[in-house]
Amino acid sequence: MKFSMIFEAQLVGPTPERERRVIRDCVEQAVFAEETGFDRIWAVERHSPARTAHFRAQERDGEG
Repeated sequence: MKFSMIFEAQLVGPTPERERRVIRDCVEQAVFAEETGFDRIWAVERHSPARTAHFRAQERDGEG
């Protein structure tokens, strides 16, 4: 049996510090998942407003 973990980094009312924290939390959880035997880590790609989606498709923002 294989196990995966999925991340959807959303944050209402983001500030630069809160955005950094949510991404750091995801990385820490991914490292822990790998150490405890998870097989894959998934990060969703959202096509939604920049104010809530932190793993968003850049072409939507005009950055890609």
